[in-house]
Amino acid sequence: MTFGLVASPCSTPVLATLLAWASNTQDPIVGGGLLLTYTVGYVAPLVLAGTFTAAIKKFLEFRRWSGWLTPASGALLVGFGVFSLLFRVFPVSG
Repeated sequence: MTFGLVASPCSTPVLATLLAWASNTQDPIVGGGLLLTYTVGYVAPLVLAGTFTAAIKKFLEFRRWSGWLTPASGALLVGFGVFSLLFRVFPVSG
């Protein structure tokens, strides 16, 4: 119930619009399909988070390599930036 109250400001406009559109079409199959799709999309992140909670312990094992991950990714970012800049300044004609 607490999650519903917190998420209500974000999901209520979408749900109200969906319900209004489904009631205007007056097709229970289309309306039911849209509501089912909305529900699956709304609940999927929670189900995925609950499913992969046990896998978090395995991700925590990567901490021993995280010391070089930030410098390596920074070097890649700077390298690609320099490459892109040089490619723009000195275009290759071909």
